Amino acid sequence: LKTVHHVGLDVDPESTHTIDYVSTGEIITTKVNHDGKTLSLNFKEPVANEYVVLRIPTDVLSGPVFVRTPTGEVPAEFETGDGFNIITVQLDEEPVSRITIQGTQVIPEFGAVAFAVLAITIASVIAVTRKQGVFLR
Repeated sequence: LKTVHHVGLDVDPESTHTIDYVSTGEIITTKVNHDGKTLSLNFKEPVANEYVVLRIPTDVLSGPVFVRTPTGEVPAEFETGDGFNIITVQLDEEPVSRITIQGTQVIPEFGAVAFAVLAITIASVIAVTRKQGVFLR
């Protein structure tokens, strides 16, 4: 079992994740594309003729998923666990150095900022209504 750290650093430096995986290759970089809802995994050396098994936190990616390589879409199985997803990718004889997984959601951008803005807005509304009172007619 291998691990890649700092997944999502390119989206939110305050909230990164780890992905555990099984492969003969070594994943050296990851890239999250929030708009395209994709997670790209780049291998140090091309891999082929194997099953790559990924254990991805549900905070990073949710399914169902589609998996692509530079040569096209590849078969993949998707299972949901407690707080994580298991994705098994079947690679054929064509060596690839990148796997791109498209899900229904990837790490949300600026989640902490959005929550802070919501909390401030709610607190402001409560403060204003307490100070001025709410009049019902």
